[in-house]
Amino acid sequence: MTDGTTIPGAALPTWPELARRAGLGEGARLLLALSGGADSTWLLHCLAESPAPVDLVAVHVDHALRGAASRADRRFCEELCERLAVPLVVERASLDPGAADLEARARRRRYRALAAVAARDGRTVLTAHHADDALETLVLRWLRGTTLLGLPGPRRSGRLPVPRAEGPRSPLLRPLLGLHGADLRADLARRGLDWREDASNASARFTRNRVRHGLLPWLERQGGKEATAALRSFHDALGRLDGELERREPDLGWRDAPGGSREVEVGALLSLWGPHRRRVLWRFVVEATGRPPGSALLAELDEHLARGRAGRWTSKGAWQIALEAGRLKLTPPAATREPRSR
Repeated sequence: MTDGTTIPGAALPTWPELARRAGLGEGARLLLALSGGADSTWLLHCLAESPAPVDLVAVHVDHALRGAASRADRRFCEELCERLAVPLVVERASLDPGAADLEARARRRRYRALAAVAARDGRTVLTAHHADDALETLVLRWLRGTTLLGLPGPRRSGRLPVPRAEGPRSPLLRPLLGLHGADLRADLARRGLDWREDASNASARFTRNRVRHGLLPWLERQGGKEATAALRSFHDALGRLDGELERREPDLGWRDAPGGSREVEVGALLSLWGPHRRRVLWRFVVEATGRPPGSALLAELDEHLARGRAGRWTSKGAWQIALEAGRLKLTPPAATREPRSR
């Protein structure tokens, strides 16, 4: 495939090859998000076995959601890193297992924990997302009614999706996007290497699991392997389109303002073609808040811009959006603002 995806069953690449594909230079300081699952465990072994030295720290985020199983995951990561002589940092980020939107909240807490560790000594964060994860994300976003702007799945490189008001957005790499999860597991099994299975990955409570274990297999039964291959091609095409639009975006002069706010002059936005302007607005909100805006909010914001009307909105995470005095301004929730000097 054009994005470098490996054919299922093919020989798996070494770390130097994965680093080259991801555009990672020599001497990079790396931080691996290590859950103990098959994918991150495979990537840890790949890094530890690299013929060239790798400056690596692993981070395990313990949400304490599964009692003894969570503690066993942590011990597995500790023992594995000790055997491989890889420094490990354990971050605890407890969550209420009964609260709504558990997956999304856990993901945000993990990214914030990773960002805090990465910022200490300027590391690039590695996650073990692979080609199957990207396909699931595409289907999930389609099912939830996203616009074209939100459809492209995870990229090979980017920035940690955490609110700018909380600190630096560390570089993020997903070096396994060209590989398939089944191949990673098969390689670990062939070599007699253990990993941890999260029982929640089989729970029908989570929509991603229903897509992974229900919808995608059903599509293959109905349309054969060609059905999921066509979806992968669609995913790749969206990624290329999104990348090309980003390359064509002018420097709009976004700037950080006091209190963790972010703003841009309206004139710079109005110079853009409508669909391109909406993409810029979407990215402006995502990069500031760490969360994509809803399609209704995006449409209303763009309409006010085009008509020269002022307005105020509240985005996900209680961020405030203000369009007034020739500026578009994003202000974080009061709880995350920097204290004012007295």
